[in-house]
Formats: sequence, C-alpha cells, structure tokens
Amino acid sequence: RSTPDTKSGSVPDGQTARHVHACNCGTNMILVLWYDDVTDRAEMRVAYDAASGESGFSWGPQQTSVLPTSYQYWFKDMAYIGNNKVVLFIRRDSNTCAAYVVSINPSTKAITMGSGVDVTTAGEYCAVTWDPDNSKLLFAWKDTSSPYRGRLRHGTVSGTTITLAGSEVYFPRISSQNEVKNIESVYDTNRDKHVVAFIYSSRSKVGSWFSVDSSGTSPTTNTCSDFTSEEMIDGWQEQYGMDFDSTTNRVVIAFQK
Repeated sequence: RSTPDTKSGSVPDGQTARHVHACNCGTNMILVLWYDDVTDRAEMRVAYDAASGESGFSWGPQQTSVLPTSYQYWFKDMAYIGNNKVVLFIRRDSNTCAAYVVSINPSTKAITMGSGVDVTTAGEYCAVTWDPDNSKLLFAWKDTSSPYRGRLRHGTVSGTTITLAGSEVYFPRISSQNEVKNIESVYDTNRDKHVVAFIYSSRSKVGSWFSVDSSGTSPTTNTCSDFTSEEMIDGWQEQYGMDFDSTTNRVVIAFQK
C-alpha cells in the first residue's frame, strides 16, 4: 500500500483519448471509458491481465457504437454492481443524464450495453453508487434548473434494464445554500450507507458531504457538514475524486485547490 508497482499501457485507440474514467468490471478486468475528440463520442474498452507481466495490459474489443455523438463528455461516473456489470451514469446531451448497464463477457471481454434510462432531463455533475445490501443504485446530480440544488434518486437493475424507484430527494443544505458542483459518491460497506461529497460553489467553494440510507423506497439523507475549509476548484468532474477503503473503513478524497 505504500509503494505502487507500476505497470502501464496506452489505450489502443489510435486517436485522442481524453477525460478518461476507469472502473472495476470483474476479476482482473477494468472498464476504461474516454472521450474521443475525432469521433466526438464516448468509447470503451476492457483492460485485463495487468498482473501477467511487468508492463502493459491486454485489451478487449473497442465499443464505439452505443452512445450518441456530440454529448457533454465531462460529466460521467461508473459503479460496479457485480456479475461483470457496470452502471454508467453520463450526461448524453446538454441537459439529459442517462444511466446504462454495461455487461462484460469475461471470456472475450466484449461489451454489451442496455438501452438505458433518462434519470433527469435537467442535470449535470453525475455520480452513481451501488448499495449491495439493498441491491439499489443511488443517482446524484446537480439540477440545472433553478435553484441549482443537488438531487438524489434510487434505481434497481434487472439484467441490462434500469428502473427508477421512489421519488427525487434534494441534498441537505448548509445555510440554505445552492449551486452544488463536482459531485462524487461512494458506498461505505462498513456503515451500509452512501457518502455523497460536493462543492458549494456559492459558499466559498468549500467541500461538504453527507450520508444516505438506501433501505427505504426513496433516499434518506443525513446532516450535511464540511469536510474541508479549503477553497476547491469547481468545473470538470476530473478535478475531484473519492473512494472508500474497506480495509481501514475510511473515505479518501483528493481535490484540486
């Protein structure tokens, strides 16, 4: 845990891959998603066998035909839900944030994608986490219509189909503030709760967070508080990252000041 054993390899795309996102998609497999500024769309590929040699990866076939072109590529998130399946939550046009189930064939590494569901038609800063205790997704996003607050909603998965569940719930607030940005979320397997963190852009851009219980039909939010008094950069979602360490039961956050 103190000294990484580095193995590297370029995405075999042949074009410019930007705004890269990666997610576990099964044993010894990583789903890699990027924006290709030649085709102007999202593209995906599975990297695998990273431990078989001292450098490089093997790559599955490239998936280029499942998402619309000219989409707003800098807002997206992925969550592994088990059984070689990943849920992708992405803004597919100027306002619509959609969720898809991405299924990986562990033998061929081929990618199959469900038809998807529009979670909101007024959103950006997408974040999604999976609650394995209640078999539910938690979608989080910024409402792009006034008052620009954060919203939450549950979803369930059957095969490659996502069904929205319950009602939309607002983020809890501090001092009636709005204008949330750079949303990230993780699931704490020790406390059986989601942790949602974000920036209050209109409140000195400090970082705030709260926990969410998914046992009910709709999300149940807890008290919102600040995790740092530092001013953070708000903008593209890549400027901020968070994950859960199940060994020490801690949430780890990295951000750009």
